[in-house]
Amino acid sequence: MSQSEPEQLGPVARMMIEVAGHAITSYVQFRALCEVLIARGVITREELERQYSLSREGELERTVDEWFTPDIAYHLKMAVQSAMAQDGEPSDGEPS
Repeated sequence: MSQSEPEQLGPVARMMIEVAGHAITSYVQFRALCEVLIARGVITREELERQYSLSREGELERTVDEWFTPDIAYHLKMAVQSAMAQDGEPSDGEPS
C-alpha cells in the first residue's frame, strides 16, 4: 500500500506544514476583519489588544485542539509551554 506524501512525513513535519497553512490563512482573514471593525467604529485597536491578551491562554489551547490531530496538538502545546517558560510566563503544567 502506497502512502501519500503527508502520511510519509513524521508528526513534527506535518505539524509544521499545518501550522504554517493555518497561521497564514487565519492571519489574513483576521487582519481584514479587524480593519473593517475598527474602520466602522465597532472596536478600537486598544480594546482589541486588551481582549486578545485576556483570552490568549485559554483560546490558544482550545484552538490547537480544534485544528490539529491529537499527536500534533500535543507537540504544539509542548512547544508553546516551552516558549512561555523561556519568556517567564506562568504555565499550568501538562498539556491536556
